[in-house]
Amino acid sequence: MDMVADSYDGELPAGNFYWCLCYCLFPLLIVSRITCAGQLESISITEVQGEYATRIVALIDAPVEYVLGVITDYKHIYRINPSIVESELLPAGDDGVTRVRSRIEHCLYVFCFGIEIVEDVELIGDGNLLATIVPELSSFESGNAMWHLRPFGDQRTRIQYRANFRPGFFIPPVIGSLIIKSKLREEFTASFTRIECNARIMARNDRDKLLVPVARFSEDHEGCTG
Repeated sequence: MDMVADSYDGELPAGNFYWCLCYCLFPLLIVSRITCAGQLESISITEVQGEYATRIVALIDAPVEYVLGVITDYKHIYRINPSIVESELLPAGDDGVTRVRSRIEHCLYVFCFGIEIVEDVELIGDGNLLATIVPELSSFESGNAMWHLRPFGDQRTRIQYRANFRPGFFIPPVIGSLIIKSKLREEFTASFTRIECNARIMARNDRDKLLVPVARFSEDHEGCTG
C-alpha cells in the first residue's frame, strides 16, 4: 500500500485513514460506552473473515406506513444518517427495483475518507424491503440488507433488520474491526432514533392519514438529530 505523501489535500485513502483511527481512537473505545436508544430491543454486529453482519430488532413508536415512508424516501435519506452527504436515484434495469446511490463521508480532524454505495432496492411482499449492493459501482465487494416491518398494536412498528457486507477497502485486522463495529453501533443507534422521530412527524402532520412526503416538513425534520 502506498505511503502517505508529505503534502496532501486533506483527504486520505480509506486504508491510511483507518490506521490513523487505530492509534487515535482505540484508547477511547476501551474506556467509553455507546448508549443505545430506548427503542432498540437488541443489536448485534459481528465480523468473520472480513464480512460484517448486523442484526437489529427495534420497536418504533409510529405506525408502519410512516416508518416505511421514511426508510424509502431515498432522496432525503440523509435525514436518518448524518454521514450520508449525497443521495440520488439512478436508472434501474428491472421493474420494481429502485437503484439508489449514496455517498458517505467520515472525518477525524483533517483526515477524511468517502464511501460510495449503490444499492438495488425492492419491496418484497408486505412490509419487506431488500437492498442489494451493486459491487461494481460501490466501495464494497458484496452486501445486502433486509428490513421486516410489522405493525405492533395500532400505532407502533416492530422492525427486524439483517445486513451483511464485505468492504472493498483495507481495514487493519483486529483493532480496525473493533473501530468499524463501534462506529456501526453508534450510527445504527442514531439512525433508528431518527427513523422514529421522522415517522412521528409525518404521522402528526398527516391529519387525514395520507402519506405526506418528508420534504414538505423539512424544518420539523431538522430536529431529528438522534
